[in-house]
Amino acid sequence: MIAEIIGNHWAAHPLDAVKLMKHNPDIIQQLKKPWEVYGYLTSMNFKIIEEFSGITQSTFDLSKTYSLLAKDAAILAYAKKFKISSIATNDNDFTRVPWLCCWKP
Repeated sequence: MIAEIIGNHWAAHPLDAVKLMKHNPDIIQQLKKPWEVYGYLTSMNFKIIEEFSGITQSTFDLSKTYSLLAKDAAILAYAKKFKISSIATNDNDFTRVPWLCCWKP
């Protein structure tokens, strides 16, 4: 995500790219490379060693669906896997997920 944003000249540095995605999450919907690379790896029968089967695919899907950064999407993938519907967080990005209740500590 960061590499594509810098490559598109939307940001000059990695921290600026992260800030851009945090302040304008819709930009994640415009990205192509993360999903192309993942699709390419899976088409090559590239083996991704996962703690739980399907968690990587779920992470990519949730990132794109809810315009989440990769780490947030991974947290959401595990929440979905374990049927967790409430989390305590100060990260407003999770409020875009309709099935997740966010508690502000």
